[in-house]
Amino acid sequence: MSNLIDFYNYHLENGFFTVNKISALKDSCCVNVEVEVIDFDETKTQISKACKKPLPKSCDGLKFIFDEDTLVFVEMKGIKNVYKFDIADKSREEHEGILDEKIKKFNLPKKVIDSLSCLSDLVSISGIGLNKVQIKFVFLTDIPLVDYNSGVLDVQSEEYIEYTFSYLAYEDVELDTMVQAKMKYIVDNHIPINDSRVLDRPILMSCEQFVEFYG
Repeated sequence: MSNLIDFYNYHLENGFFTVNKISALKDSCCVNVEVEVIDFDETKTQISKACKKPLPKSCDGLKFIFDEDTLVFVEMKGIKNVYKFDIADKSREEHEGILDEKIKKFNLPKKVIDSLSCLSDLVSISGIGLNKVQIKFVFLTDIPLVDYNSGVLDVQSEEYIEYTFSYLAYEDVELDTMVQAKMKYIVDNHIPINDSRVLDRPILMSCEQFVEFYG
């Protein structure tokens, strides 16, 4: 058995953890998701004060799954507003550059690195180790994903191959698919994981999928 329950209770009692629904988190793009998580924006603020460190760029939420000894970091990235305000009335040729810049600003690798650093700080503050705990990262988005059952876009899948050839041929391609493919590439190739507790690569999920997996 891990020390996960003791770890959770310690930080809840000492003001480092605040429970909130995903729909109620700041700038949530999953406004209908009622799953409860730790408001990690609030947690990182408390860590910054306690450790006298600059405010990190960690994930939005932290889900505890006690019966699996698992922590799930949750980061939300809304895309619908990008469509509505940033690329409306622009040509397809302009879409890719705008989306590339927007996804770059998401800074997903930094979110993972800083979240793991915050977790180490919480371990130091409490004196409660988490060596037997598994850690996962989920990036939530408000657009539908191609491979609904797995929550990821498999680079070997017909959908991904179709996207690639459509793009190379300068044919029309769904914006949702373009965004998913670009985010998937970053998640698979540009996020360093140097923590043995993180067994899997981060995955992309829609808001609806998250409810199915963790609701």
